[in-house]
Amino acid sequence: TPLRPPPAKQTWSITPADTLEHICGWIVACADGAHAKFDAVHIMAHGNRAYVQIGSDNISATHCAPFVKLKDKTRWIVFWSCLVGSDDDSGNFPHGHAEYFGAHISRMTSANVLVARQEQTYSWSAQVIDFGDWEGPVDIFHPNATADIYQEPNPFRAVPKLDLEKLIFP
Repeated sequence: TPLRPPPAKQTWSITPADTLEHICGWIVACADGAHAKFDAVHIMAHGNRAYVQIGSDNISATHCAPFVKLKDKTRWIVFWSCLVGSDDDSGNFPHGHAEYFGAHISRMTSANVLVARQEQTYSWSAQVIDFGDWEGPVDIFHPNATADIYQEPNPFRAVPKLDLEKLIFP
């Protein structure tokens, strides 16, 4: 299925039996092939605070060690998942703190990591997945331990809109 923007070069379907070790290994094998390094790896799956539901063992701040295989294999990792960067006012973080999730994966892969704080909806028309604008703030964690927030509501300044295509392909 085509993605907009920009068109995907390769897509893979993950089964409930695929382990995170296998998923990361497959990404590395493809990057080591004709590509050498990806511009971006997009992961589209259900999410929750500091958690992505994918494969047999899922991804969380406490279960992300296989991502170390992706070190220097991609410039960006984009999680198209709801709530991954959201905070929990209760202080209950069963999968680790949301900020730690993005920052940790960014440091271990040397990639910029993008996570959404709110639920996301996507429109489907003409057999094209059009992700459109992100709903609510998104966090971008950088390998140098800095972070940016896009679309954060702030009455004192214009809301910076996230243009993913310009970020990945400056």
